[in-house]
Amino acid sequence: QGAKEAKLAQSYAEKFFFPLLKAHQSVWLVPGMFGRNGTKSNASAMAAEDDELVEKYLEEGTLSAEEIRAGLTKGIANGTIAPVLLGSATKNIGMDRVLSVTRNFPSPLGRAAFPGFKKYEEDTNIPIEPKEDGPFRAVCFKTVIDPYVGHLSLFRVLSGKGDTSSHPTNLEEGKDERFGTLFQLVGKKAEPIERVVTGDVFGVAKLKHTHTSNTLSEADDGVNFTWTPSPAPMISYVIKPKTRADEDKVRGALEKSRAEDLGLKQTFDPVTHEIVLAGRGANHISITVAKMARKYGANVDFGVPTIPYLETISGNADVRYRHKKQTGGAGQFAEIAM
Repeated sequence: QGAKEAKLAQSYAEKFFFPLLKAHQSVWLVPGMFGRNGTKSNASAMAAEDDELVEKYLEEGTLSAEEIRAGLTKGIANGTIAPVLLGSATKNIGMDRVLSVTRNFPSPLGRAAFPGFKKYEEDTNIPIEPKEDGPFRAVCFKTVIDPYVGHLSLFRVLSGKGDTSSHPTNLEEGKDERFGTLFQLVGKKAEPIERVVTGDVFGVAKLKHTHTSNTLSEADDGVNFTWTPSPAPMISYVIKPKTRADEDKVRGALEKSRAEDLGLKQTFDPVTHEIVLAGRGANHISITVAKMARKYGANVDFGVPTIPYLETISGNADVRYRHKKQTGGAGQFAEIAM
């Protein structure tokens, strides 16, 4: 049954995802790429990453598993190969293949430089080299608001080393931060660690000034990591508290949800007096609403925003009307000016 599901998933991916991958010069990795089931398309793609491998592939028409691994590692480091594998964690399908490929991922020190920029300067292409002996620099890629622990910031170390005594500066806010306990997430557990190096992912709790996309640095060059902005919201819904008791919770729940997800945008319509939450789709909003109820106890309904149709005076006018009526006896007379 597992093999049948894997074959069906691969067929679906080849039909719908392969054209997109090909357009971005990425490589489709079949489950048996390192074994007897490896395809010629994989071998040729790996060979393209190295001149010596190209020569051997043209002469012999194939590559060994070790040579394919070397080409894969180099391609990922250069950003020309994006591995894509199918599987199911809940059904334990394909997990061995995932581990097999991840063993061949390049070292963080061997990757290309990160894009960087200086605030208020026109030069927006300053490389950040991933050097372990360089100054400590890390980017906050995720914010988690825990009901019990509070504000958790997750970082990727771009260069250098850091520990519990590190005192980096938030380059975006221009304010210093102090690390207390560093930890790494293992499932739902947060395990304390003493130090981090280039390439590590770690977390820090209760930082005062740091938000997602901010760069913390101990260097004096002021170079920020160039953050890729989230896609613009595509659809908007009105958020309404279900009960009066939920009204006080909604504002805090929305603020925390937006801190965790930069793809959300909240506005207030002064005409209809409605709270409008925008996201990338109906599922995005519905998941956010469910999370607000589960994590923060704020139960809300969401629906279509009211369109505030408006009428107004658009210009100046001078109109006069004279009314006269005589039917015998007292007559009627009026003059109206507008």
